[in-house]
Amino acid sequence: MSRHSHRLLTLILPLIAAGLVTMWPFALSQAQIIHGKRPELMQGLTFLSWNVSGESDFTIQEWHFPIMARAGVAENVELAVSGALMNASGDIYVGDDQVSGLTDSRIQLSTSLMDDQVLLSGGVSLPTGQQQLSRDQQGLLAWLSSDFLNFPLRSPGEGLNLFGQIGTAVPAGQWVVGASAAAYLAGKYEPYDNGREYQPGSRLIGNIGTERIWPAN
Repeated sequence: MSRHSHRLLTLILPLIAAGLVTMWPFALSQAQIIHGKRPELMQGLTFLSWNVSGESDFTIQEWHFPIMARAGVAENVELAVSGALMNASGDIYVGDDQVSGLTDSRIQLSTSLMDDQVLLSGGVSLPTGQQQLSRDQQGLLAWLSSDFLNFPLRSPGEGLNLFGQIGTAVPAGQWVVGASAAAYLAGKYEPYDNGREYQPGSRLIGNIGTERIWPAN
């Protein structure tokens, strides 16, 4: 990869990652393109615990173990398959409330075009995670999805979803200007065991940024 292409990629990747960070925990890693067909396996582990005090005092904690496999399948084309195991628990009510198991799985194809000046990808999120939570589990999910608690995984499972993203960057003198767009089409699913379907709606996210290229001394 040339220095010129590398500079463009360093701008495109953060833009795409920023556009998808609210969509999927693997946004950053899946925005990266690998060249060649050698498979890669990546995994991680996150544990977070919060103690909530007030009228009642209780603790919520979450284990999150993401796994992703990716490999080049053609010239500048990459296939990535990802999923995660999770366990969330809390003593909010009498006894312990818990949600655990496999999360939704994701299949994504990505490609780089025009000497790595354009990154394009798309894929599907499969509803392999837990849905139709019980009444006690609903209280736990409400805390997991709270904005002021930064749990890495806020929902164990949703419906069938489609997504796509594109990013580009072009040089302009001593500057590089980049832009990205991401679309997320969400299907209906039943989050709780009351039989009601939920339509989360679709999202379109855009980002634009610039980077100064300083000449080497």
